[in-house]
Amino acid sequence: MGTPRAKVALLILWLGLAACSIDPAPTTGERGGNPATATGEIGGRIAFPAEDVPAMTLVLLDMNSPEPIRVRSAARQTRYAVQVPPGRYVVFAIPDERPDSLMIGAHTEYSACGARASRDGSGEETCRTGPPREITVEAGSRVTDADIDDWYLEEQVAEALLALADPGP
Repeated sequence: MGTPRAKVALLILWLGLAACSIDPAPTTGERGGNPATATGEIGGRIAFPAEDVPAMTLVLLDMNSPEPIRVRSAARQTRYAVQVPPGRYVVFAIPDERPDSLMIGAHTEYSACGARASRDGSGEETCRTGPPREITVEAGSRVTDADIDDWYLEEQVAEALLALADPGP
């Protein structure tokens, strides 16, 4: 598997830069520069490890753009859909209020494994967290299973995603 430090370095290399925001209905994410003429859509469930889902910022990181797309979600919002330019994305969420500064949720291997386990009845006990999964969006396509439901990321992964969400000047 490799050391945690090697995993973080690989994640940072792999991620590039970009980010997002949310709305229950499809929205066009805000990003600097010219708007894309052809878009696709990323969406899915928002799960949280507490009874109520808090308000949060969804971040969509496009591997080919230095500017993150950010979308706001409302408290108790359990689904999202965001119009985005074609690209390769990593999706995660940052709650407005969080007891732990590194508490962020992401679409990871756990998300994909949990969806498979639900479909085939195998149970989620074998699903494990991992780095964020890349989501490819083409013009006119809809990705509806980019669930944000893994809230147990390794510390180094959470730190890297937070740094990419706010790249600074």
